[in-house]
Amino acid sequence: MYSQGQKIYITRHAQRLDWVSQNWNQNGQQCNFNSPLSEIGKKQAKQLAHWLAQNCNISHIFSSPFSRTIVTAHEIAEQFDCKINIEFGVSEWEHRQIHTIDHLTDDYYLQYTHRKCPHYQSLVVPNQRIESTADIHHRARHLVKQLDTHFNGKGDIIFVCHAASHIALTRAFLNDVNLEMNVGTCAITILERVGDGWKMIKNGSLDHIDDEFKTPTVLSVWGFSQKEQSELERFSFET
Repeated sequence: MYSQGQKIYITRHAQRLDWVSQNWNQNGQQCNFNSPLSEIGKKQAKQLAHWLAQNCNISHIFSSPFSRTIVTAHEIAEQFDCKINIEFGVSEWEHRQIHTIDHLTDDYYLQYTHRKCPHYQSLVVPNQRIESTADIHHRARHLVKQLDTHFNGKGDIIFVCHAASHIALTRAFLNDVNLEMNVGTCAITILERVGDGWKMIKNGSLDHIDDEFKTPTVLSVWGFSQKEQSELERFSFET
């Protein structure tokens, strides 16, 4: 149950290694779509976590199960001494291929963090099928409703997402499928609980990012295309 004044922070993972190195997975030990962070990405994630520690009071961290989101979340968890709840509801958008991550065992997570919460069960189960633009927004809305019903944690929350899930989740909280958003790596969206709804404080802000991390290659700013957005003409979060 959400409480008045509660804040939700939504961020995107830091820079991926496969954006700057085509040979990052030569030994084939990783799934090709499960790239870790680049060295710049690791610095970027640390800076994000430091800014959050100086400006926020986060009590709960939810992260996608991909390596790049977990490592970004780990830096935040270190700052706030929190566990990380692995939540498939903020996972990558399955719009071109199904991103099955094999062997989601304790050993898999321990590669990236020792802070995974052992008791948390994801509120959204991956559907293992190609998702439309509407599907990822339905998934986000389902997560928002499940959190309101089943998650009773007090304090502020951060979600560590991918670009598409960052945007869809923000729209789901605000009940606004047409909200214009473009998000770069480590961009921050902030929502505050007011009455029965949410007020947007920041929309994909990059104010906290140093100039050295604001190059197009590092930020890789992303938003739904005009065609993808047009697929939502008849979509409603209420259905």
